[in-house]
Amino acid sequence: SLTIARNAAGFRSLYGVDPNVSGMNLALGNKGDTVILRDTASVVVDQVAWENFLASWPIAASTGKSIVRVDTQDTDTVADWIIKSPAAPLGW
Repeated sequence: SLTIARNAAGFRSLYGVDPNVSGMNLALGNKGDTVILRDTASVVVDQVAWENFLASWPIAASTGKSIVRVDTQDTDTVADWIIKSPAAPLGW
């Protein structure tokens, strides 16, 4: 699993653990956006989009919820992701 936070101290204060990645100038849109993970050769490894930012990606997480990767075979579709409530790092 990979947890990404813009602010490590804020994340730690909220969840009591450190994110895997932090300190970026990351700004994700609440009304639709996408995160694409690429390997060192720039090949797409995985992606998630929400609020129909990409066609056929209607998944949405309201305040207090998070979008979490399902531990299954990768289908490169929205079916690879679920809504978790309350929002918490994977493994909680």
